Amino acid sequence: MSPASAIPACAPRSPKVHTTLALTCLAALLLSGISNAAAQETPAIRANPDTVRTWNRFADGIYQLHLQHLRDTEVRTETRAGGYPEGSLGGPDFFHEVHYYDAATGRLLSRIQWETAQVQTIHSIQVYLHDDEGRVRVDYYAAYLPVFRNAPMNTLVNLHAYHGELRAFRQFDASGNRRYEQCRGRLEGESLWLDAEFFPMDESVVESDAYRRCFGMLQEQAGEHIDPLHHLRGTAQWPAIRPESAAELDQLISQYEHKRRITPLRGDLRVKAGDAWYLKGDDPQAIAHYDAALEIDPALYEAYFGRGMALTRLGRVEEGIESLDRFLAQAPSSTLGYVQRGLAHLALDRPEQAVADLRRALTLDPDNAEARAALQRLGQDG
Repeated sequence: MSPASAIPACAPRSPKVHTTLALTCLAALLLSGISNAAAQETPAIRANPDTVRTWNRFADGIYQLHLQHLRDTEVRTETRAGGYPEGSLGGPDFFHEVHYYDAATGRLLSRIQWETAQVQTIHSIQVYLHDDEGRVRVDYYAAYLPVFRNAPMNTLVNLHAYHGELRAFRQFDASGNRRYEQCRGRLEGESLWLDAEFFPMDESVVESDAYRRCFGMLQEQAGEHIDPLHHLRGTAQWPAIRPESAAELDQLISQYEHKRRITPLRGDLRVKAGDAWYLKGDDPQAIAHYDAALEIDPALYEAYFGRGMALTRLGRVEEGIESLDRFLAQAPSSTLGYVQRGLAHLALDRPEQAVADLRRALTLDPDNAEARAALQRLGQDG
C-alpha cells in the first residue's frame, strides 16, 4: 500500500468533493505533513470529556465485534504494510493492515491497522456485519491519530439498504450525528447517484420518488446501532474479555499497563485493568484501578459494578452493595446488576431485598437462570 492510499478512509466517497468529509479527515491530513519535531511543540488538544468517553467506548465495542468474528468463524487473513509520507508523523512504515475474511465465504469481516512499533495498538479498525445474502448491512469504523490517542479522531457507523439495483447507506458518528448518506445504482434503467451531507435536507428532495426508493428502508437515527455491543447483547458477559489461560490474562494486564502509560487519562483503560485483576483474583488491585478510573472520570459507572463485585468477594459486602447501588442508579436496566446486588443482600441475610432485586432482574430478562435459581433457593416461584 502506498503512503498516500494508507490514509484512513473516513467514509465512502463520491467523485465530487465533500466539504464535511474533507473536514473529518483534516486532522490526519495536516498531521501527515508535520514533522515529529514540530509535533512536540504542538499545544495540547482540548476535548469534550463526554465525547472522549463515548468515542472510546464505541471503538472498544467495535473491537469486541471483531473478537466475536474470530470466535464464531474460521478466518483467513491478508496483511500489507502502510503508513504516511516520509518525514511526517508516523512515517511510511507506521502500521501493518490486516484483513480478516470468512474462510468459507470470502466475506470481509474486519480490517485493522496495527501500529508497527506498538504491535498491540490499533491505529484504525473497521468491522462489517452481513445479512443472510452476504451483503453488508452495518459497518463500524474508528481511527486514531498517530499521536494524541486520548480518543479516536473519527468514528462512523454506516447503515446499508438495498432496493433492486440500488444500494444506499446512511452514516452517523459515535455521538449520533448524521454525517452523510449516499445511493447509487440504476432506477428504471437509468443511472442514479444521490448523496447528501447537510441536514435537514430540502423537503422536495426527501419526498422525491428516487429518494424514497433509496433511503426509505433506512432509519432516520442510528438508534440501537450506535452501540456496537448491541449486536452482542445475547452473549454479553462480564468481564467482556475472558482470556483462556493464566498466561493470556497476564499478557492482557501487561497490554493495559502499556496503554495506560501512553494515555494516562483514559479512565476506561483503568476499568478494563480492574476487570482483568478481578479475573486474576487480586481484588485489592482491582479496586485500586476502579477507584483510579472514577477519579479520572466519575461518569464511568461501569467501575462501580466491578468495584462492588471485588468488595463483595473480599467480604466487605455492605460496601459492595453501596457500590452496586451507585452502578444501578446510572444503569437501571442492567439485569446483571440486580442479580449481583440481590445475591449480596442474600449473603447478609436480607431475603426481602434479595427477592426484590432478583424479581427485578427477571422482569428485565425472564430467561435469567441465575436469578431464577436464587429465587427457588429462597422458596420463591422463579
